[in-house]
Amino acid sequence: YCCFSGRTNSSIKHLRTTQCSIWFGINYNKTKDMIADREHDNHREMKSIGRCEVVQSFVYLGSLIDNSGSCENEIRRRIQQARVAMTKLTKIWLYHNITKATKMSLVQSLVFSIFLYASKTWTVKKADRARIDAFEMWTWRRMLRVPYTAHRT
Repeated sequence: YCCFSGRTNSSIKHLRTTQCSIWFGINYNKTKDMIADREHDNHREMKSIGRCEVVQSFVYLGSLIDNSGSCENEIRRRIQQARVAMTKLTKIWLYHNITKATKMSLVQSLVFSIFLYASKTWTVKKADRARIDAFEMWTWRRMLRVPYTAHRT
């Protein structure tokens, strides 16, 4: 992967001349360009720069990188992936011969590890914190087979 920051076509031309001098080529079929802008006026009408497609977000090393710099979509994506992992373990939660401690360690190692991947890079807002707390509560209640209508603390 090559990380390059530039807003103009002259920056792209500089990249092309540099890549020729160090003997590697850019695969323009795989290369995407993203303009990072927190004000959300990042020229959505631009479809391509040179031969590179302009995208609003992409997945890099398993993390979703958004052009606004917000982590909201990444947190939602991680919650969804962890929910899928949790529902795949439904048969295990039904077994009475597996102890609660074992089930808790399974949740921590198989579900929360998926959710918390790259979480140190997140900027968590108040709404994101509430979403994370709700997911954690859903996970523990699902493991213990407590229905959502039951009011337990």
